Amino acid sequence: MSPLFPTGSAPAPKVNISVGELPGYVSSSQAPTKRPPWHTIREVSYGRSATIMLPDDLHRIIWDSVMADTSRPKYAKVIMKLEDVLKGDFFNEYIKKGRTHSTPSRTQGINKAPTAVPADSDGCLHSGNILMISEGEPGVDDTFSLNEGILSIELSKASYERAGLQGVPVSSSSGRKHVKSRYLVEVNLRLPSMLRGKQGFDRLVWAAQHTLNRSLNWLFLDLDAGTGMRL
Repeated sequence: MSPLFPTGSAPAPKVNISVGELPGYVSSSQAPTKRPPWHTIREVSYGRSATIMLPDDLHRIIWDSVMADTSRPKYAKVIMKLEDVLKGDFFNEYIKKGRTHSTPSRTQGINKAPTAVPADSDGCLHSGNILMISEGEPGVDDTFSLNEGILSIELSKASYERAGLQGVPVSSSSGRKHVKSRYLVEVNLRLPSMLRGKQGFDRLVWAAQHTLNRSLNWLFLDLDAGTGMRL
């Protein structure tokens, strides 16, 4: 019997499974960073989840308290250009400094677009350790992400050549032939050299203004903010 949908010619994606035992004691305030499975989980910045299998008796005893101590992240959706990330209050407070400050007025801030900076009902912008990821399909579209102050830009070969940034070739094709080359550019925006007037930073700003200048939907998460992120 033939399948309902034709079978694709591309090889099936690999699924890696790791099995191991957890140590007898794990500190709730400082989990390990180098031992499995924590190292593997920390290597994935986005789209992270975990499935926990517990005996039924243990689940009834501890799960309510676990859920009570686990806060649900509050995300925000913002519409910004890459240039907006690299200037004004957003760049200085969210990326360079990391502290709480008051909401900019409608004539100040990020390109006169206060809605680009999520705010709490108390009128404060909670800045610090933020995660951002742009719209787009990895391996297909030009995509952007920000994690721990490091801006990651994945570009097609054409976009990479027009942008004039320094990056490295990457492959997500699992060795398949006739797949267009892609490039990864990573910039640590927290370095002291990442300021206006510095050659490397000005090169990035130029690319954001002239090549990578589309308005994008971004998913924004402030890991240091307890509550208050609103879509």
